Amino acid sequence: MDVTAFIDRELAVVDYLFSVDKYEEAVPHLQNILQQNPVHPQALFFLALVYYGREQFEETRRLCVDALVNGFDKEGAYGVIAAAYEKEYRYPAAEEAYLQGLQANPNSAVLHADYARLMMVTGFWDKARALLNKAMELEPTNQNVINAMIDFSFAEMDEKKQREAIQSLMENGSDEIKKIVKLSLYHHFKGDYKQAREYAVQAFLMDPANRNLLALVEGCDYALHPLFLPRRLIGKLGGGAVVFLAIFTVLVLLAALNLDVILAIVFYSFVALVLYNWMVAPVLYHLIVRGKDPWTK
Repeated sequence: MDVTAFIDRELAVVDYLFSVDKYEEAVPHLQNILQQNPVHPQALFFLALVYYGREQFEETRRLCVDALVNGFDKEGAYGVIAAAYEKEYRYPAAEEAYLQGLQANPNSAVLHADYARLMMVTGFWDKARALLNKAMELEPTNQNVINAMIDFSFAEMDEKKQREAIQSLMENGSDEIKKIVKLSLYHHFKGDYKQAREYAVQAFLMDPANRNLLALVEGCDYALHPLFLPRRLIGKLGGGAVVFLAIFTVLVLLAALNLDVILAIVFYSFVALVLYNWMVAPVLYHLIVRGKDPWTK
């Protein structure tokens, strides 16, 4: 028997079964490959994906490490290792895996996007934005990058329905609508909400009966609403982390100069700004526009 040809045939079957989401049915074929070559890196990695689907994350990581040792692509293996750690809420270990993957391939758009998602989960929004900026520079049409951009762009409204609606557009819309929606999302992420809205309106006019496209327009209206002007200004200044560091530096200097009155004014003004941006403004927005907000219908 020609072992190489046999393994190639079995891998072709595995590739097909994975493409139609029949992972468990691929297991006997993977076992056939590993009987002939116990250290076949691609077969080990495919088997790791099967165990990931079974939520057996320790075995997933072990198989990924075995695949790595035998020459499998570091980008893919470290990405799955990181995802397995995330499923167990072991975020520092997940971050370390992403960093190892990016060290091996600094130009991986997928790893940058997935790492950005981890930063969103853990609350490091400025770092998430920087990672997504890099991912978009590398591969702006990659679906993983687009999905992460959707999550980031609409996270401030914290509505699951928003992301589901946009995802539906990306999966079911016409090619032309998909192209325009991607442009709208790109500008939304960049903070150019006016341009984002123009693209959203253009897509809506192509299919006025599509409620999800109307919702995309309203999502841009949310970001452009005058209530969120302070938030947009903070974004233009470099984001919350930059502004926080600047205010903190000013407070330290005022304290050192014993300017207690000015110190108190700056401190309480900053607290009021934070409360307004992330508590008062969203509540006021939903009170004002609830009746015409398609995300809440």
